[in-house]
Amino acid sequence: MADSVVVEEKYMCPICREVLKKPTSTRECLHRFCEGCLRQMRPSDDGNHYCPLCRGPFQMLATFHDVQIEGEMGTVYFTCPGCKHKLPLLMYNGHQSACKKLSRSAAVPLLDPVAPTSQETPVALNRSTFKCPLCDLDNLDCEGLREHVNQAHANSTAPVVCPVCASMPWGNPEQRSGNFVAHINLRHQFEYETFVDYSKDEDAILQEAIRESLNDF
Repeated sequence: MADSVVVEEKYMCPICREVLKKPTSTRECLHRFCEGCLRQMRPSDDGNHYCPLCRGPFQMLATFHDVQIEGEMGTVYFTCPGCKHKLPLLMYNGHQSACKKLSRSAAVPLLDPVAPTSQETPVALNRSTFKCPLCDLDNLDCEGLREHVNQAHANSTAPVVCPVCASMPWGNPEQRSGNFVAHINLRHQFEYETFVDYSKDEDAILQEAIRESLNDF
């Protein structure tokens, strides 16, 4: 895509697939994520946290702000397709929302393959059941899809479109998740229909769902 910016994988969060926001690393396996994405993780039934990439256990309290990779992001530059300014990657997230020359109506993508997500809600869309993108097993609710993926495709790294995300009003049916197993375990730990007001944006919905889920403990 001519007007997109290709970003090296090490500067991308494996969970949200965006440029790292305050990169935070696990001390045990040194995998890095956005601080916000990592903090949203809930412990498993045994009380431990497990890395979304390698499945190894890690201590949340031992995670650290990865100043080394953040420093690198200050020396790597991208050219904004809107204003054409050359800026350090460290400024990417703030610039994406602030640049007045980026077309919001067209949702010009800065990242490849991130694409427009400002879609209208499809008519009579069934969000209740989904088809596994790795084997086409269908009629799975969100929890069933997550359990199926963990049992049948735990080691899969095939880039696929998340059917849950694609069904959302803001969802992009063309955007592929580089690690679907990690993605569904982190982003879809709850049933959207239980908590979601579809008129809200995704970040507001996720935060509200997390707050509601904490009331169960």
